[in-house]
Amino acid sequence: MAPDAHPREDGDPVAGFHSRLRDLHLAAGKPSARVLEKKTGYGSTTCNDVLRGARFPSWEVTEALVAVLGGDELDWRPRWQDARRALDARQATTGSAGRTVAAAPAPEGEPASAPAGGAATGSPAGPPAHRGRWRRTVALASVVGAAILTVVVLVVVLPAVTGGPSSPPATPTCPMVRRYTVEVQGRLLDAGGHVIGEIVPGDVVDADHLDTGPYRSRRKVTVVRSGKVGYADPAKLRFVATICRTRT
Repeated sequence: MAPDAHPREDGDPVAGFHSRLRDLHLAAGKPSARVLEKKTGYGSTTCNDVLRGARFPSWEVTEALVAVLGGDELDWRPRWQDARRALDARQATTGSAGRTVAAAPAPEGEPASAPAGGAATGSPAGPPAHRGRWRRTVALASVVGAAILTVVVLVVVLPAVTGGPSSPPATPTCPMVRRYTVEVQGRLLDAGGHVIGEIVPGDVVDADHLDTGPYRSRRKVTVVRSGKVGYADPAKLRFVATICRTRT
């Protein structure tokens, strides 16, 4: 068996993930972040941060980068999952450790803090336990009062000023698709590997989602000019925008 070129992956899946992604980028000729932005549809800053290891990407970003860099997305999915689990476990451990840090309680028989004004003695209104309960009651009453005031403002005052309750945001009534333009001529294949057409520079294609079908490095697209649906090489496409496509 050939030696592992990424010894850090066994001890740190996250570091191994970023190391392999940088190797894939290097093998693809180190395309710039601007080129990756055009090809994947994700910002150049995002692409650059992921390749530098400064940010762990979502699977959608990873899948798009791997496809453009000529990698095997089926191999990268479990690699990304291992790194994601390791990162989640690391963050959970760090978070729980942070939550265990708390101020040490005052020794039994000593007040937690001096009374207001700095006086160590005085005429208390009652025993220390009574004073503590009274303070908690006042604090609770303040919180409840603030909550009631907020509800009154939201339910009574705000609708009266704006003319009625706010409407929920409208939901899109048409499907959102990723639109690309064709930069290099290529073939359009069906799921069986048969050529069903061509895409040429200037063509516009839409992709409903990152669907590779039976292929490792192709995307399912709809050619706008002809309405044909097939699988195209994403390396020949340039991302334009995410649009709301009206069905005809």
